[in-house]
Amino acid sequence: MEIGDDTSESKHNLQGEETESGPYGERVWRHALDGWFSYDLKVLPDEPMTLMCTYWGSDSGRTFDVLIDDKKIATQNLDFNKPDEFFEVRYKIPPELTSGKDKVTVKFQSHTGSYAGGVFGCVMLKEK
Repeated sequence: MEIGDDTSESKHNLQGEETESGPYGERVWRHALDGWFSYDLKVLPDEPMTLMCTYWGSDSGRTFDVLIDDKKIATQNLDFNKPDEFFEVRYKIPPELTSGKDKVTVKFQSHTGSYAGGVFGCVMLKEK
């Protein structure tokens, strides 16, 4: 899934409200101010899955929820987590949210007055 790439985002059914994307160096971010955005990502129906997202470590004052098929799996706070570098966060997905499915909708929902993201990367992984 390539953030900010029209073809990739269309293929993954980008949806959202108050969302935008833009370049940062060699990478592209997507965020939403007082809004949300979502993608459909493939999963393995009978395997434990993990969502891995990439963020910029100097972002601050951003709090948002990460949802799978409208069920919250995490609240993420970006507040100088790793200044001047990108970092990844892995979210274990409860098995009942992927069981019997071949895809799920991953949604980033901002808290009031905040941004969801910026997300620089988003990938579904088979748990090891």
